[in-house]
Amino acid sequence: MARRVAAVGEEGERGNKTKLAMSEERIGDYIVHPVAAMFPLMTGEEYEKFRDSVQTHGQIEPIIVQGKTLIDGRNRMKVCLELEREPIVREYDGNIPISRFILLANISRRHLTQDQKIGIASKAHRYVTEELAARRKLSGKSTDGAAGGRGKKNLTPKSESGLPDRNARSTAGQIAEAAKTSRYKAELMMRIEDFSEELAEQIVRGELTIRQALNDLPRKPRKPRKFKLESAIKRSVKAIRKWIAICPTTQRKDFVESLKTEVENL
Repeated sequence: MARRVAAVGEEGERGNKTKLAMSEERIGDYIVHPVAAMFPLMTGEEYEKFRDSVQTHGQIEPIIVQGKTLIDGRNRMKVCLELEREPIVREYDGNIPISRFILLANISRRHLTQDQKIGIASKAHRYVTEELAARRKLSGKSTDGAAGGRGKKNLTPKSESGLPDRNARSTAGQIAEAAKTSRYKAELMMRIEDFSEELAEQIVRGELTIRQALNDLPRKPRKPRKFKLESAIKRSVKAIRKWIAICPTTQRKDFVESLKTEVENL
């Protein structure tokens, strides 16, 4: 039923020219959108129960498509083909980028681990930004919708709560918002993805956790401590004075002479 075809997309938006993996999955006559293909299909008992439900009660939710691209409802399409039922299909008519629609529609209702959600949100973010860039280029409008020019920037982006959000414009902040996680974990996922696409894929498939993947990353070399002569002398003198202060008066002279000898022998 399903078939994957390897392809290559355009560059990402995280600084370096990163090619987007456009792994195409086909179900029936439709090509699955690459972001939808990131979410694992039902398998085993879960799939069998879903197929039995469709067979008994029919297809309840429509399958969302855009032309010959399947956007949402891979399991529904697969079951309908298997049961030889005519699938209920509806054209996508939303205003938000398709990649973002797929992400929001699936990331909370799937049985995914938190790390899988972060991994998928990180991968999908590149597609979302590509679609937004393509829309702006096609319309010839700036980010605020005005024709031509760079437009006026919104300097105080807001979160869903309506309050100013300093992370709203950052990649890590947007990934964290989509996956309902911390910005710190989103940054860790981005670091893993930049280092190894294979490690990132293992996290998405649930074969590896973010913590486990971090163990495979090379540790950053520690910067050598800069020696500050004046500071070193002050700290040494302070330590010596401390020991002299607690040294018994009868031994103080011998203690000082011994220190001088040790310093001369260094």
